[in-house]
Amino acid sequence: MAASHMIVAWSRTHGHKKLPKHWKLTRARLCLKTNSYCHFLGKGWHTSVLLGFLEDFLQQEHVQADPLLHNCVWAANNVIGLLYQSRTENGLLMDDQDIKQIQAVGILFLETYMQLHAKYQGFCGYKLWNLRPKTHLWQHLLESCSRIRNPLAGSCWMDEDWLRGVMAVARKTHASKTHSSTLKRYCAGLCSVKCLSFECDCASSSPYTCMHLFCMQD
Repeated sequence: MAASHMIVAWSRTHGHKKLPKHWKLTRARLCLKTNSYCHFLGKGWHTSVLLGFLEDFLQQEHVQADPLLHNCVWAANNVIGLLYQSRTENGLLMDDQDIKQIQAVGILFLETYMQLHAKYQGFCGYKLWNLRPKTHLWQHLLESCSRIRNPLAGSCWMDEDWLRGVMAVARKTHASKTHSSTLKRYCAGLCSVKCLSFECDCASSSPYTCMHLFCMQD
C-alpha cells in the first residue's frame, strides 16, 4: 500500500500523466505467483510512470540498490524518450548522432537486464527478469534503430483504441450475423461523421439524408 501511495503521489507532481487516486499495485497486477515470472500488467503510460518513479526513487541517497538496477532503470526510462525527442526535432528520419545515442542507451538496457536475469536467479520465490519474448522484440527494435528511419514511424498503438471501438459496436449486434452487422454499423458511423462535416458524397442536400444510414437499422 505504501508503494502504491508513493507512486500515485509522484505521478501527480511529475509529468503529464497522473494516476487515479485509487490506483494500487496488487498481486494480480504484478502477476505474483510462486515459481512464475512476475511482470506488471497495465497500460503503456502506466509503465512509463513506474519507470519515472523508480528512476527518481533509486537516486535518493538513503536507497541502496544494485548498480545494475540503477543503470537498467535509467536506460529503460530514457531510450524511448530519445526516440520521441528525435521524432519531435527531426521528424521521421534520424541523424547519425541520434542513431548512435539511441543504440548506446538501448544496448545498455539490454545488457544490464540480461545481467540482472543471471544474477538474481533463485533470489526469491518468484522468477525475476523474464527474457522472453520482450527482449527478443527489443533486439529487433535496436536493429531497426541502425537505419535512418525512426522506428516510431511504424508504431501502431492506435490500433488498440480502434479495436476497442469496433468491439463496442460488435457487442450490439446479433451473434448470428456479428461480422456483417459490425461492418455495416461501422461504415454507417464513419459515413455519418463525414456527412456531418459535409465530406461525404451522399451529403449533397442534408447530412441527415445520407443513403448509408439504412445500415443503422440492421
